[in-house]
Amino acid sequence: RIRAQNPAPQLYFVKVDVTGAYDALPQDRLVEVIANVIRPQESTYCVRHYAVVQRTARGHVRKAFKRHVSTFADLQPYMRQFVERLQETSSLRDAVVIEQPRPLPLPSLPVVR
Repeated sequence: RIRAQNPAPQLYFVKVDVTGAYDALPQDRLVEVIANVIRPQESTYCVRHYAVVQRTARGHVRKAFKRHVSTFADLQPYMRQFVERLQETSSLRDAVVIEQPRPLPLPSLPVVR
């Protein structure tokens, strides 16, 4: 909030023409930056949260909450593929695997009054 002040603060207005602003940029670097924005697979990681429920040798139920991180290129999009990969790479046997979806954080938007 701005309160009435004597004298009123000075305001400056600037008008700029940016039609030729991108001509001075190195085109190869500009293409590289845009390509990284459009397809960031190499630097994008996916985190999958899941729970594993197993029965111990004594008959007790054991729960473990785990996370698996993979690159976007190595992502197993379906849970069945993911569990098959877990069975191949670890000693996951006689277990129930439960995916725990996490909401994605949304960017905050400015509040306009």
